Amino acid sequence: PLTKELKTTMNSTIALADFVEVIPFPNPFTSNQYEVNISANAKVKFQYIVTELNGNELYSKNFVIQQGHSTTHIIKLKNNLLPGTYINRLVFEDNSVKSFSVQKI
Repeated sequence: PLTKELKTTMNSTIALADFVEVIPFPNPFTSNQYEVNISANAKVKFQYIVTELNGNELYSKNFVIQQGHSTTHIIKLKNNLLPGTYINRLVFEDNSVKSFSVQKI
């Protein structure tokens, strides 16, 4: 009988987005700005983007956070911001994405 050896190779990669925790506050917010606390368990580079639900971009900024560090950043949007839901996306250099929403009331 013929036998074949089957070799399985698993390449497991962890997305950069998995190394970051983001906490927005206050959420919901009432003015044209809110803060985000960003913590990283690895050195990460990403673009922080805020959009309306229709995809209209309101904010964009590039960040680099060192391993083991955290930062608090003010996200300041336009003055006449309407109440609603706003999508926050962090797009990392490996193209992984962390996203969450905030609510303006």
